[in-house]
Amino acid sequence: MIRKAELSDISAIMKIVKSTIKVMHEENNPQWDELYPTEEIFKNDIKVGELFVYTDEGKVQGFICISPEKESEYTMGAWRESKTALVIHRCAVATDVRGKGIASQFLELAENLAIHKKYNYVKSDTYITNKKMNDFFLKKGYTFCGEMTRPEMVYPFNCYDKIL
Repeated sequence: MIRKAELSDISAIMKIVKSTIKVMHEENNPQWDELYPTEEIFKNDIKVGELFVYTDEGKVQGFICISPEKESEYTMGAWRESKTALVIHRCAVATDVRGKGIASQFLELAENLAIHKKYNYVKSDTYITNKKMNDFFLKKGYTFCGEMTRPEMVYPFNCYDKIL
């Protein structure tokens, strides 16, 4: 079941973050580390109602942040539309339950919210070294729209969008 995250979910979320960072680094993907994402970022996501969790028998097994695009957020990238989109940020599934369709349910949620809120457009990005997420976006019908750089990161991010 997917529901909005609550502050009481923070410890479970951070446990997933920690195990995800370990796997990312084993796969030579430094997208997340001890500096990002932080507990404070997730607390703010919860405060503004943009963080969702997947639970099974009351246990948090994954999370996704889905937010309206901020005006300056995606000025780079060859996006296919100039209109505002819903944006997927910070998505992870507990390592012991990967491959069970949870991430697919998260993308379906983002797309349904985009339709319901009349955006009809979803954007996201992921580090160029994050092979699993890059492949996942393509598998789910997202279109590669180019790269963007961030000064604090060594490698660029691949940009993806989906018109609904």
